[in-house]
Amino acid sequence: MAAVDQKTPAFYGVFVRGMGTDAYGSLLKQSKLTALLGAREIFSRRSYGAALTEFNFTMLLHFFHVSIVRAATAQDARGAAVFASPALAIAAAKFVVILLCTYAGAASGAHMNPNITLATAMLGLTSVTRCLMYTAAQLLGALCGVAAARVAHGWEIAASAAELGACHVGDVSQPGALVATFVFFLFLLSIIGGVAFDDKQGSIFGPILAPVCISAAVGVCIFASAKTAIMINWVECVAVGIVGGEFNGSEWISFVGPTLASIWHACLFITVPPSQEKFEPPLFRSLRLRENESQKLS
Repeated sequence: MAAVDQKTPAFYGVFVRGMGTDAYGSLLKQSKLTALLGAREIFSRRSYGAALTEFNFTMLLHFFHVSIVRAATAQDARGAAVFASPALAIAAAKFVVILLCTYAGAASGAHMNPNITLATAMLGLTSVTRCLMYTAAQLLGALCGVAAARVAHGWEIAASAAELGACHVGDVSQPGALVATFVFFLFLLSIIGGVAFDDKQGSIFGPILAPVCISAAVGVCIFASAKTAIMINWVECVAVGIVGGEFNGSEWISFVGPTLASIWHACLFITVPPSQEKFEPPLFRSLRLRENESQKLS
C-alpha cells in the first residue's frame, strides 16, 4: 500500500492541495480524463485518511449544529426566549465551530459539506473518486452527529426533526427558498474562491485568514436567512430528516440550489479568476508539465 501511496496523487481542494506541485509525478502518465476521475485514489491510504477526517469533523459539526439550534431557541422558566435574536446567536456560534473545525480538519480540505466538495470537483481541485469518498463520509458523519445529539439531549425530548434543526423554507415559498439558497451558496463559493481556490489569492490570505473569511461568510448567510431559512448542506437536511423520522419536502432545495450555484461559480471562476490570471485546474497542471518536460527531452 505504501508503494501505491507514493504514486497516487491526493487532491484535497480548498486549503490543502495534496502533496504539492512537485509531487504530481503520478499524473504524468495520465490523460486529463483519468486525472479527473482519479480512480487510482481508491488504492491510496491518504485518500481514506482524508475521508476519515471528513467523517470526524462533519460528525462534530452536526452534533454542535443540533446543540446550537436548541440552545439558541431555548426558553426560560417564564416561557420567554433566552436569546432575543436566535439567528444572531446561531450565526455567532457556528462561526466559531466552523472556524475551529476548518483549522483542525485542514488535512482533508475541511469541506464538511458535499456541496463544497462538488464545487471543488467542478474546478478540478478534487477528483471524482475523492468527491464520492468524501460525500459518503460526510453523509455518515452527519448521521452519526445528529444521532449523537439526539441521544445527548434525550431521544424523546428532541423527538422531531424541527427540534433537531431541520431544514425548512421559513416564511417563503419553495421557489423563493431555492433562489435564496442559490444566492447564499454562490456568495459562500465566491468568498472561498477569492481567498482559497485561486493560487495567487490563496498565497495572500493563507491558511490563517482564509478560514476566518469563510466562517464569517457562513455566519452572515445564517443571519441573513432568518426569514428565508438556509439550506446549503444537503447531508444536514437528510441526516436530520432520517434521525428525526420526518421530511418536510423541501430538502431537495439543499442539493439543487447549491449545485446550480456551483455550476455558475465554476463558469465564472474559470472565465474570470479572482487574481485575473488564467486558471488551470491542479488535476491538469501536471499534464502540461509533462508536455514541457517531453519537449525539453526531445
